[in-house]
Amino acid sequence: MLRKIYLNRRLSAFSWRPGVKVRWPIRLQLLCLVLAVALPFIGLVVFTEYDQARNAVTSAGNSNLYLAEIAASGAEQFLLDSKALLAHLAPRARAYVVGSAT
Repeated sequence: MLRKIYLNRRLSAFSWRPGVKVRWPIRLQLLCLVLAVALPFIGLVVFTEYDQARNAVTSAGNSNLYLAEIAASGAEQFLLDSKALLAHLAPRARAYVVGSAT
């Protein structure tokens, strides 16, 4: 008897008769509320993590480029200093070789 009343109440709540209000069960309402809050939050977290990873990759590339430019400028400066030193020492070496040959 109790089961029959429960089934009648349950079936009548979802009837298609006009004028009958259909009310969702409280668990379903709560699930919809939780999903309405959780899904945008999860989307925001995923987007933020993706953006941070992309920024980290870009930052690492820029940092490596900056370090390579520093190393290249140091090597270029070393070569220029070596060239200037050789230009300064070459006449002395020539004079020393010429003087010792005679």
